[in-house]
Amino acid sequence: MSMYDTYEKAGFEKSKIGTYKTVTKRKRSRKLQLEETEDFDTNFEGKENFRVNTYLVIIDRLLSEIEKRKKITRRISS
Repeated sequence: MSMYDTYEKAGFEKSKIGTYKTVTKRKRSRKLQLEETEDFDTNFEGKENFRVNTYLVIIDRLLSEIEKRKKITRRISS
């Protein structure tokens, strides 16, 4: 079981919700511009949408903040 699955399970238990909002929400369609096709749109549903657009973004920000603080600490201590 991955860390994401662990956090997902804990989140569902705390929130008492058994499904993702995007699973029950209707898909919005947008008007395509001239010479544009739908091939370029990446639409994730449910679990994958939350993982890509929320979980991975949070992990990325945490890592960048840790790296930034690590550089500052090294600069101060030297």
